Amino acid sequence: MSGKIVRLSRQKEVRGALECMSEMVFLENLGIEGNAFQGGNRQVCLFSSEARDWVNEQQIPGLCFKNFTENVLIGKLPMDTLQSGDRLSIGDVLLQITEKKPCFDDCELRSRNISCKLSANAFFAIVSKGGVVKLEDEVFTVSM
Repeated sequence: MSGKIVRLSRQKEVRGALECMSEMVFLENLGIEGNAFQGGNRQVCLFSSEARDWVNEQQIPGLCFKNFTENVLIGKLPMDTLQSGDRLSIGDVLLQITEKKPCFDDCELRSRNISCKLSANAFFAIVSKGGVVKLEDEVFTVSM
């Protein structure tokens, strides 16, 4: 399966403004160069562009809608099929999915039994191999 990078962004400070970039440096076992969130199991946040469009069109906002920001927005990749342990290749960069974005019990969408595309299409990953990622780079799933 493959997709394409639609947007790249980072936050220099926690809760800071998003800075959109044309390319970003991914640092092995650390995350994105200059990003406030580095290390641990949530080095990079990935999201589907189709799910982002869905989020932006909703009349009833989910609990996470206004707070959720992604580093890498990916188009045309069926991200709802990904799971922890899966790997993605973007040029020389190799990412490993560590977890899906959790859904919270007190979300209004959940209480109304509305399936949330944010939680189904957003993932955290670690940088297994570093390098440069650019807008419109292809993203491939990698077999184990």
